[in-house]
Amino acid sequence: ADTNKNGTRDSGEPAGTASKTYVAGAPATLVLTPATATNTAGQQHCVTATVKDSFGNATPNITVIFSVTGANSASGSKTTDANGQAIFCYTGTKAGIDTINAFADTNGNGKQNGNEPSGTASKTYVAAAPATLTLAPATATNITGQQHCVTATVKDAFGNPTPLITVVFSINGANSAGGSRITDANGQATFCYTGTKAGVDTIKAFADTNKNGIQDSGEPSSTASKTYVAGAPPPTLKLTPKTATDPVGQQHCVTATLKDALGNPMPNVSVVFSVTGSVNTGGTVTTNASGQAQFCYMGPELPGQDNIKAFADLNKNGMQDAGEPFDTATKTWVLPVSTGGNVEMGVVMVAQNGDSANAAGNAITSADRFLHGNLHYTDNGPAQFMRVRSLDLLVVVISADQTKADIYGHASINDDGSFLFKIHVEDNGEPGIGTDKYRILLGNGYDSGLQTLQGGNIQIRGLVPVRQSVRVPSMQGIAAAGFPVGN
Repeated sequence: ADTNKNGTRDSGEPAGTASKTYVAGAPATLVLTPATATNTAGQQHCVTATVKDSFGNATPNITVIFSVTGANSASGSKTTDANGQAIFCYTGTKAGIDTINAFADTNGNGKQNGNEPSGTASKTYVAAAPATLTLAPATATNITGQQHCVTATVKDAFGNPTPLITVVFSINGANSAGGSRITDANGQATFCYTGTKAGVDTIKAFADTNKNGIQDSGEPSSTASKTYVAGAPPPTLKLTPKTATDPVGQQHCVTATLKDALGNPMPNVSVVFSVTGSVNTGGTVTTNASGQAQFCYMGPELPGQDNIKAFADLNKNGMQDAGEPFDTATKTWVLPVSTGGNVEMGVVMVAQNGDSANAAGNAITSADRFLHGNLHYTDNGPAQFMRVRSLDLLVVVISADQTKADIYGHASINDDGSFLFKIHVEDNGEPGIGTDKYRILLGNGYDSGLQTLQGGNIQIRGLVPVRQSVRVPSMQGIAAAGFPVGN
């Protein structure tokens, strides 16, 4: 009590003291760490839940309920310590991704209520070291000259498939062969060989985990047996044409002719076709009375090459088995022949990825068929910002009614590299806005999609006679697209 009001405690002025303790408020946040982690199956994983009040103070003595779902499942509850932390551990034995959830059970009812904070984390378990290897089929009998395939399935001690493991195969007996294959995502590797001598083969495979080519201690292995017997010559399958070259975007057909060992046509047999390369497709066609099956598919929009394979699926199981004849062919796709003509454009649109985009420029073919011009395209992001500038123009193809045109050439992307491109435009009359259409396809896989113009104009015309001026009809569209009008 400052009786003399001098701000200092003097003799005779009474005084007293008190203490105040603040404790953490109700839990407001829960954070799980680590947020992500990767371990091998069979290893223990622990997460720490840190619970704090709205002021960032650690909240002790709070029950935290944990649950694990996904490849593995687990659950439990722990109480936070003086630091507001609770640790939960579990051991996953199945490869895959787990989602770990935790919440602060402030009212102790075992259920998460609206005001109880929570957090999540993810855990990826990968397969452990190979522990078992099985070969299938374990036994088989075929006629000499037929292909035989065995599949090695490699798993860890918990039964999880182990991918990316080198499996070494060896065949000894009447025939000999060998090689190595890498297991796929299912932990499987397939090895095929063709026996030409009658007798019994022993097939052995082991998981070469250290990739030294020798089976070491701890590397699992298995064996299978194969019996080859003498038999009649197999049927034959021939693909025609063996090679072909055509412009892009056209249909290509191949014919498989199937005959028996005596050269007779084999009708009503399923022939499985597969195409890989610039086009990836396939199908199954049944041979007709002449033993022939025809398969057709559409070519790509940009140049490339396809590998075509066909085999006679004699047992109709959808897979090529030993003794089922096959043949291969190739197809080359090239640019079409230029018709000549002139295309001028100024484009404002929205690409199929949702980005605003603009394009401008021209492709002009003179009377002597010399093609020149400049083409620009910009995807303004944010999905994929990209600036495309033509380096050269190779072909321009204009429809007979001069309403559609395709332009091919090379372009840089963001001023780097050289990529094939195809630009397709449609001139549907005036005004171009809302009627004309534009699309660009690049060799890196980018595709704007065929889009209707939101601004600008496209004009398509035939060849310009010598000394006839070329009028750019969409000057406002080009300017709106953000490119110099002089292009």
